[in-house]
Amino acid sequence: MIGTYISEYKISKHLSSTGLTDVYLGIKDKRNAVIKILQVKPDTDRKRISRFFYEAEIMQKLSHKNIPNVYNFNREDDICYIVLEYFDGHNLRDLVKTHHNLLKDYIGIILKICETVEYIHKKGIIHQDIKSRNIILTRDMEAKIIDFGLAYEKSKSNVRIRERAGTPHYMSPEQAKGYRGDERSDIYSLGVVVYELTTGRRPFEGSSLHEIVTQQMNMLIKPPRFHNQKVSKNLENIILRALNIDPAKRYQSVEELVLDINR
Repeated sequence: MIGTYISEYKISKHLSSTGLTDVYLGIKDKRNAVIKILQVKPDTDRKRISRFFYEAEIMQKLSHKNIPNVYNFNREDDICYIVLEYFDGHNLRDLVKTHHNLLKDYIGIILKICETVEYIHKKGIIHQDIKSRNIILTRDMEAKIIDFGLAYEKSKSNVRIRERAGTPHYMSPEQAKGYRGDERSDIYSLGVVVYELTTGRRPFEGSSLHEIVTQQMNMLIKPPRFHNQKVSKNLENIILRALNIDPAKRYQSVEELVLDINR
């Protein structure tokens, strides 16, 4: 694909791949863009194609500085693509793993992430895949949320989502059981990210979904202060509440979570 053109953007670099898509960096008139491509094969399920474009449709309904703009999406021959705004920065997962000391101002970062998730929820959208790899930290310390591939609109309950939507280490217990996520599920995933930011590690480090769920169900979680004594007791309590296995005992909205952090 390198050197070819998609929607007038010249593909210059491969960025990442998943089981369903390839992501590239494209350039047009000195403007960079992210190009997400679903390679269509003869046996590709039409629902998969529809679900791919549903991500772009959702993102077009969002207008926030910390969410990528959608420049274009279309199907040309056997290539389905979405062209998105490019953010210059590094994902939080890589920063935590390699330069955790750079994230000393984690409260500021947490609040910026919360602000964006709160906006998404107020628009009636559940992200379902909040994780550190889906958060880009720019040079000016803005936290951008990307990848709405598993998101859905609450008003469209008939939209088909992939079973057990999410990423194992960040997935809420109810998502792990195959249930559709809601605001509280995103809050659980957000709790994992905050735990990771404050301690440099994730709360559950099982090698399989089964191991992680077992740890979740038995609440085999070390308090953040076990790893980092600089975390205040109040913030530790906030993180542990967000990570409660019972959705009813978590924060019921991001706004409620932010109020506690600001206190």
